[in-house]
Amino acid sequence: MQKTIAPTVVIGGGAVGLACALYLKRAGNEVVLIDPDTPEVRASFGNAGQFAETEVVPLSTPGVLKRIPKWLRDPLGPLVLRPSHLPAVLPWLLRFLRNARKDRVVEISRSMADLGRHMYSGYAPLLEEASANDLIAEGHALRIFKSKDQWSETLAAELRRRAGVELTEIGREELSVLEPNLSPSFTFATKTPFRRSIVNPGRLLDAFTANLRERGGKVITGRVVDFEPGDEGIRSARLEGGQLVEGSHFVIAAGIWSTPLARRLGDYVSMESERGYHVELPGAASLIRGTVVYPARGLAMSRMEHGLRCTGTVEIAGLSAPADQRRRDKLFDAACEVVPQLQDHRSSLGPLWLGHRPSTPDGLPIIDWATRYKNVLYAFGHGHMGMSWAGVTGQIINQMMQGQNPVIDTKPLRVKRFGLFSN
Repeated sequence: MQKTIAPTVVIGGGAVGLACALYLKRAGNEVVLIDPDTPEVRASFGNAGQFAETEVVPLSTPGVLKRIPKWLRDPLGPLVLRPSHLPAVLPWLLRFLRNARKDRVVEISRSMADLGRHMYSGYAPLLEEASANDLIAEGHALRIFKSKDQWSETLAAELRRRAGVELTEIGREELSVLEPNLSPSFTFATKTPFRRSIVNPGRLLDAFTANLRERGGKVITGRVVDFEPGDEGIRSARLEGGQLVEGSHFVIAAGIWSTPLARRLGDYVSMESERGYHVELPGAASLIRGTVVYPARGLAMSRMEHGLRCTGTVEIAGLSAPADQRRRDKLFDAACEVVPQLQDHRSSLGPLWLGHRPSTPDGLPIIDWATRYKNVLYAFGHGHMGMSWAGVTGQIINQMMQGQNPVIDTKPLRVKRFGLFSN
C-alpha cells in the first residue's frame, strides 16, 4: 500500500498565510490552510492596498522617546499609546526604544529595503495564476505638507537614498497639476512617480483563496489552540473543540495571534497590536488621482474600486480594547482638510473598521524555523507592511522549506533576536 504523505499545514488566512500556501502548493506540496475568521477581520483586508517599496524607515528612530508623552496625552493623535495599556506594553516598548539607535535603524532599514526590492516580483506569479492582475493599479504616491519646513526627515531621506528610493520634491504648482482637488494650503510634497496598489484587498484575498482551492488545496475554518508533538517534530495542530489536523510541516502565519502559538512551541516573541483604522467614502475615489499621505495627521488616502479609503493612525491598546469610535470623524475631518470637496460626501461615510497589525519592536517580521521543532516555520510580525511583504514572504518560506537559499538575507528576521538581552 502506498503511504499517504501528510500535508503542509499553514495557519492563518490573511495575505501572508495565503501567499505561503500558494507558493508551497506551486512547489508540489499538499497544503491545508487553517483560518478562524472571515476576511473582514484580517489586517490585510482593511489596509491602504499599497505595494509600498519606498517604506524603508522603521517606526522607532532617534528621538522617539521624547514623543511618548504626546502619544499618551493625545487620544486621537496619529500615534496613540493608551495609558491603561502601558503596564502590559512596557516590555515591548523598552525593546522598541532600544531599536531607536541610529546604527540599529540603519540595519533595520537595510532589511526593509531587501524585502521591498522583491515585493512585487514575489507577488507576480500569484497574481497571474489567480487571474488577479486587474486588481492592480499604477500611479503616483505623494507625501504632502503645508510647507517645506514641515519636512524635516534628514535620517529618513538618508535611508531612502541608501535604499535607492526615488523621491522628487515638488512645489504647489506641480502639486496642483497632479492632484487638482487638494486644498491650496498644501504647498510642498515628495513624490514617488510610480507605485502599484491594490484596488480591493478583500477581493484579492478571495481570489487567492479560490485559486488555492482550484489547485487542490484544502481550507479549514477553525482556530488553532495547541500542537501535538511527535517523534520527529510537531505531528498535528489542535483546533478549538479538539479536532486534530495532521501535517508533515507547519507554517504559522496568523498575524498577532501567532504569539501564543509560538509560545506553545517554546519560542518567546515580542509582538504588539499596531491597531489601524479606516473609513470609506463610496463614490469619492475620483477626487484623487494617486495615493496621498498626510503625515501630520497620520492619514493615507487610497483609490479603491468601491470608493475612497482613508486609513490612518497607529494605536497601541492591546487586542481586547474596543475601537475608539471618535476616530471615524477624526479620519474624515483629516481627509476633508486634504480634499475640501469631501465635505459633500459626509452622508455616505462608511463605518469605522479596526484591524490588528502584528508589530515587532524592530519593525521586521519573523521568518524563521521554530527553535525546538524543525518542521515548523514562522511567517508573522509584518506590522503595517503585511500586504506589501506577503508575496516575498511566501517565496522565502517555500525556499526555506525546499532547503534553498532565500532570496534575501534572513538572519535579521530570526526568532532568537527576542531573547532577554537582544534588540
